[in-house]
Amino acid sequence: MKKVYRMGRSEAFYALQGVDLVVPEGDFVSIIGASGSGKSTLLHMLGFMDSPTEGDLLYEGRQVGRLSDAEMTRVRSRDIGFVFQTFNLVASLTAWENVALPAEFIGAGTARQRRERALELLDMVGLKDRAGHKPSELSGGQRQRVAIARSLMNRPKLLLADEPTGNLDSTTGGQIVELLQKLNAEGQTIVLVTHNPEIAARSKTVYRMKDGLLRRVVAGDFFAAD
Repeated sequence: MKKVYRMGRSEAFYALQGVDLVVPEGDFVSIIGASGSGKSTLLHMLGFMDSPTEGDLLYEGRQVGRLSDAEMTRVRSRDIGFVFQTFNLVASLTAWENVALPAEFIGAGTARQRRERALELLDMVGLKDRAGHKPSELSGGQRQRVAIARSLMNRPKLLLADEPTGNLDSTTGGQIVELLQKLNAEGQTIVLVTHNPEIAARSKTVYRMKDGLLRRVVAGDFFAAD
């Protein structure tokens, strides 16, 4: 895939210069790179939030570009979960209400079923006792755990995490990665974007991104200079 942003009539910026990537079901993939390397652009492609200028994006063997808007919305809302660096929680809602939001958006289940599912997920991430707390009453690590629980609400096939430890201290960030590793061990497919080689080294498969190009990283090469 290539992604080109046009700036004026003649100037072009290649965010992706030719990326070839396969994410197998059940894998835990990390994409490491500096700011501006193209890693977030690639993650947006995988989440159907952007489309390639050239090349094909396939999901379960189907070309995403050929899906209707309705089909793309369905896949994005049901099959893909998102975790962001800034948590993106709704300040006026409690933890369990934030977790339940994705199911409300697609009208899944009854209100009681959504609440039960949200509490189940909060229990899984160790926050059931904080279910009634609002984001302002939670620590950064707790907010990110709520965000991860929310991303799992609709039982997604693919979990995309964009710098999920970026706003956390190293200890709390390590705990978040341990949680992601646990989810992966239970079968969750994960693609994580990070600039931290220590975080990347804890996934199963690592790619390094630089200047819009992607290459597989072998063991022992996590800390190698770009």
